[in-house]
Amino acid sequence: MNRLTDWVDHGLKYARWPASRAARLAIIVALGVLLVGAYLVQSSQIVTASRYVEALRNDLLTLRRENALRLSAIAQSTSTSRLLERATALGFQPAEVIEFVNVPTVLRDDTPSLRDSYVLP
Repeated sequence: MNRLTDWVDHGLKYARWPASRAARLAIIVALGVLLVGAYLVQSSQIVTASRYVEALRNDLLTLRRENALRLSAIAQSTSTSRLLERATALGFQPAEVIEFVNVPTVLRDDTPSLRDSYVLP
């Protein structure tokens, strides 16, 4: 340690810098190192986030492709000709007599309610 302080003292004496100037220079260098370190940390976080987003985009594309394939399979299996083939294979036949039933659009609520038995104190 003594050799280091002797070397620093010799450098300061040779350059004839006061200690305050050396301290300011050390602070400036330390701030520069901190800024470079912060830049490197931030850029590595940006790269990591970019890779994560790219992986998510790839997953999204894969899921969209799978959804398109499934929609195509659903469209093929629910086509009219396929449904008629399955219905005849299951033993269904076309209806001979069709009867329509009217259903009221507004249903009457006939469920019991607690409001009827509630009495204000």
